[in-house]
Amino acid sequence: MADGASNSQARDTLNSSAEDLGLSSNEQGSGLLDAAAALNYNSGDDGTGDC
Repeated sequence: MADGASNSQARDTLNSSAEDLGLSSNEQGSGLLDAAAALNYNSGDDGTGDC
């Protein structure tokens, strides 16, 4: 995995950074994927450094 993360570490990071949608876990799972948060980026970061 990227940055030496194991499969379980990557899964845990994705699950813990998902946005809660306010539904039951049966309806939403872990929630809405927030890839920026999982990678420790500012959600408004477009990658240009001009936030």
